[in-house]
Amino acid sequence: MNLKVRQRIFVASLSVTMIIIGIVAYYASSKSRIAKTTLTILSEKHVDELIGSLLLRVERPDQKKKLSATFDKLRLNIKNENYSDEHLNEILKFFDSLERENQIDSNLVDKFYKLVYSEF
Repeated sequence: MNLKVRQRIFVASLSVTMIIIGIVAYYASSKSRIAKTTLTILSEKHVDELIGSLLLRVERPDQKKKLSATFDKLRLNIKNENYSDEHLNEILKFFDSLERENQIDSNLVDKFYKLVYSEF
């Protein structure tokens, strides 16, 4: 199996795992707590692989760097519970749509950047 196929399979299995964890946790907590719990349960390696698979879809090196820094900020903000549930919901919706893209262009990177860094 080539690397891209394995990455797609990994991302799909990770997504299913995250959905199951999210459904269970949904009834027990706020969305920010769910996201924080999910990040805690998933190992750094899994999160890094998920982000790495998205970064592979970005063509321009400057945009890869910007997207990587945006993910770092997102992780930090989730861990520190800096997002309202509504804001985090918008970020997660956009992340889901970003994950489905075959190619991530600068417009998508900029939109994600603005969502992560904006005050809601």
